[in-house]
Amino acid sequence: MFLIRPDPEYDESLESYIIRLAKDNRFRVKKLFPYLGKLLQKQHGKLAGVMATELSRFNLYHANTSSSKPYWALHLLSELCCKERMPLLEMAVLKTSRRFGEKHTALFWKGLDIHRLFFRSEGIPICPQCLKEKPYIPVFWHISLVRACPKHQALLIDSCPQCGLKIDYIHNGELLTCPCGFDLSTVVAKPARAELVRLAEQIYGFKPESGEQGNLLFRDSTTEAVFGAVLWFRQWVEKESDDLSLVDDAFLLRCIEFFDDWPSALISRLETLAFEGLEYSERSMKGTSFRSIFGALLKVSRYLPDERLETNEVLKTVFSFLDQIVFQEGHPYSEISLTLLDSFEACVILGVSIRQLARLIEDGLLHPCKQLKDKEEINPATPLFRLKDVFVLWSVGFQSRHSNRNLYLSRW
Repeated sequence: MFLIRPDPEYDESLESYIIRLAKDNRFRVKKLFPYLGKLLQKQHGKLAGVMATELSRFNLYHANTSSSKPYWALHLLSELCCKERMPLLEMAVLKTSRRFGEKHTALFWKGLDIHRLFFRSEGIPICPQCLKEKPYIPVFWHISLVRACPKHQALLIDSCPQCGLKIDYIHNGELLTCPCGFDLSTVVAKPARAELVRLAEQIYGFKPESGEQGNLLFRDSTTEAVFGAVLWFRQWVEKESDDLSLVDDAFLLRCIEFFDDWPSALISRLETLAFEGLEYSERSMKGTSFRSIFGALLKVSRYLPDERLETNEVLKTVFSFLDQIVFQEGHPYSEISLTLLDSFEACVILGVSIRQLARLIEDGLLHPCKQLKDKEEINPATPLFRLKDVFVLWSVGFQSRHSNRNLYLSRW
């Protein structure tokens, strides 16, 4: 039991609260975890070895197992340590099955799906003025797209001005001071560019000004949609490797500039790729894959944050472009409609799973362009389906008033 139990702030990170809990009860953070382990051992022996032994592994999304034991361990600690029943669980960042783009996973915190690639687990920058007003770390500072403080319109500070060390409150166990002893709340932060402030406001959930319809990132959309759009820009426009998690000011400014001219920027790029595909292709479009011209466009555009055209502006623009190619008579890029999609790309257009796509083929609603042998399995990465055939099938049978598509329900 702790004699002093501070109230958690609404947007406070779990690690920040644990540091404050330790300080208020005169514990060193490193010494706190053996004490918490003893509490669990006393109350529920089977959970004692489940809890992490250091702050950097304490949050639930770090757990390597899908077992519910870490959840129950934190639940029990919450009852022992805090005034209310479950504040620790409410602050925890959890794993989720939600996906972004082609294959990227997400984390979950207080109703918000956060792209894991954009979630900092170390090297957390700070706003000195915020710390001076209230000494705690909000979860939003863990999100790498947040480069500025929307309240004070200043750049976040990522290194100590005295010793040059990267600021990392989780590793150091201190909210206000650097290991060198410097008081971080006294740093004078530089003013941030308006674009970075506006992006931070959008991620914090601040509503845009009435009628704002300019930049796609700054419209009245969800925070998840912002994550999805930035991920799509990173993967398809800049073709960054998934191994690189760096998100800096220059990247974000390029991203914001691209979406400032929406949808013209994407349409112009698609037209350029279509022109080059027709101009320089050494084979007929009937033997050319869609991916060889447009890259992984369809795959990375699927979950941004979902696949409904009413909420996925990127996929909606791509579909609009394909619609003109397929149905507009005399379109200069109409030959592109003869290119071949693989199974994954066909699934994106139809809004179905691989299993449902197989049933479409079995039922004779979709025909591969290559003759298949009896019981031959289709390699999902092999281009087999004519873009025109897939898009026409989607147009006539896979749309609904609400989502502009529905799922194919086969006979099992």
